[in-house]
Amino acid sequence: MNIFWKFIRKVYFKILWEIDVTDDMDRTVRKLRDKGFDIGDNVFLDHVSIEENYPEFLKIEDNVTIAYGTRILLHDSALNNLYGDPVRFGKVLIKEGAYIGSECLIMPGVSVGKNALVGARSLVTKNVEDNTVVIGSPAKFYMSIDEYRKKFLKDISKDNYYYWNIEPFMKRLKRKNWQEEEKSSYLRFLKENSIKSEKSK
Repeated sequence: MNIFWKFIRKVYFKILWEIDVTDDMDRTVRKLRDKGFDIGDNVFLDHVSIEENYPEFLKIEDNVTIAYGTRILLHDSALNNLYGDPVRFGKVLIKEGAYIGSECLIMPGVSVGKNALVGARSLVTKNVEDNTVVIGSPAKFYMSIDEYRKKFLKDISKDNYYYWNIEPFMKRLKRKNWQEEEKSSYLRFLKENSIKSEKSK
């Protein structure tokens, strides 16, 4: 893509954002449903790559979040390309309330359990149980979601991270002025934690 078209694309998406037509996520979900995919309510897909020719092989239940850059594969044609063997398909099921982190790879034939968390850049080759956290390549059991949350809340008082108290994105998105609210909340968060950008120093 040359510089001119990159510039046009940037301006186009900025305009969409400003006029609040950035239900980019909603449009993605609607497009997939129109193609026959079974996708529940309150689903957030952030630039997720899905094989759109095979809607029969994917089901995403309600309240699922799939973060930036994740790819969901529904078929394996490696041996078909090498030897002319049959193409293998596998149904992928992502159950209610699951969270899949950035840049994961979900292989054909797996299910991700209810309220499960898949860590960023994980390679999911086997089923993920309900209420568990898996990480790695290939993804392996790390701990239960309850244990993970307890650890997270315990570490808040003693680690070097900053914590921003804000509603989940999908709840914020439902309000018309969510962008203004988010911006003012973020500025309060910076002020409360005495965080300044390099530009303002």
